[in-house]
Amino acid sequence: MSLELTFALATGFVAFLASLIRAAGEVERTQARIAKIQAQRDAQVKRIRRLVQHIMAVRAEAREFEDRRVELENECKEVEARYRRDASIDRKIYVLDDRRTPSDLTWEAMVVHTNFLQENPRARPDAIESWANGRRFLIWALDRNKAIEKLQTRYPERDGYRMTEIAEKVDETDDDQAGQKRSA
Repeated sequence: MSLELTFALATGFVAFLASLIRAAGEVERTQARIAKIQAQRDAQVKRIRRLVQHIMAVRAEAREFEDRRVELENECKEVEARYRRDASIDRKIYVLDDRRTPSDLTWEAMVVHTNFLQENPRARPDAIESWANGRRFLIWALDRNKAIEKLQTRYPERDGYRMTEIAEKVDETDDDQAGQKRSA
């Protein structure tokens, strides 16, 4: 073999080795970049998973808040309905007559008239409603039967009135007067 050929082969071999070393360095750098990119990707996946967990927790909390809001709205509606119902109750007590003897007891009765509108088409809406819901009357009489008799004389069933309840009412002024009589 000639020296030129050996030199050419040696030069080619050295060039090949240099290229191989350069390629190995590139492979190493590429692997390092790949490892770095994979580490960044893994870190991003972890951040994304944490964010997804946080988002899911926030959504669950939002659902709980929405459920609580709906619950509170329903409670508010119930309270408003109760308020309207309580506000619509006629708290007036009508006195049947003002005649009273010292021996009379105090009675409170409820009277309704469900057909008041048909019999009184020009009546005011509040009067119609108060008769439909029932009007409370204060009656002074010796006993329950006398109280019912007085009430039915003024508001007879044949005219559409109906007594729904009657009860003796304790009158504080009677107790005060009785206490004053005893102490005198």
